[in-house]
Amino acid sequence: MTITQLESTVLQAFIATSMDCCGDFSSESNLSYCNDQDIAEHTGLSRHQVAALFGSLDKKGLIVDTRESARRAKCNDYIACPENCRDVPEIRDYINSYVG
Repeated sequence: MTITQLESTVLQAFIATSMDCCGDFSSESNLSYCNDQDIAEHTGLSRHQVAALFGSLDKKGLIVDTRESARRAKCNDYIACPENCRDVPEIRDYINSYVG
């Protein structure tokens, strides 16, 4: 599967969030919950850009809409899918750079 540079940037923000929260990004430990505002702040992209990228990444099976926000935010959280993300070479390399 191929992804764009902006999609890669967004996925890296999800992964960094999980790594910062629990020190892992795997099917056993995944705290990559983010909404469009979180990702916009992390990447410097606009919320509109992030929303479009979320749609593309969701269609590719790399993130999933949780349909709620555990933080009671006004917009839904999404979560990255570790197994599917590892199928993308540059994202797998990014994950491996964290876990060494």
